[in-house]
Amino acid sequence: FFVVANITDTAAVREIIAKSTTAPDIEWALRLGATDLQNFLVFDASAAVSAVRNSDAAITQGSWATRGASYDATGGATAANGMTMYQAGAVIASTATNNAAYVAMENGLATVIIGADTTATPANFFAGSIALVMVVAANLSASQHFQLNQLSRRFFGI
Repeated sequence: FFVVANITDTAAVREIIAKSTTAPDIEWALRLGATDLQNFLVFDASAAVSAVRNSDAAITQGSWATRGASYDATGGATAANGMTMYQAGAVIASTATNNAAYVAMENGLATVIIGADTTATPANFFAGSIALVMVVAANLSASQHFQLNQLSRRFFGI
């Protein structure tokens, strides 16, 4: 994922992009938690468990910035170890929370939603402005995140 957004500082969960967060179609989500930590999660609907990576510190809010997350599709009990978080084109400190019962996502039929979660009754609405959201079918490297950051900064004037 790669995002250009100006996130409003609130005490609420703010979804950036999600492929449903409602069973049985829950797959993944990139969001900010109520404590302002960037959060990326993948969900195994068969086992009803998730693997999650959270930033170790609150991310920049109240100004335009790029952020992102990459996942190497590790899967299994250490899936969150294969996730990397980014802000302003650089890797940010983050912590993996794995689950031994996690196997893999199910690739359900849910649609992807930008700025909210769930497809039936949207919730956790994004607070702020989003200029760009990219979902890439590859594990972007740190260099690629940096290059996207540089291009976006020039294009959007941030």
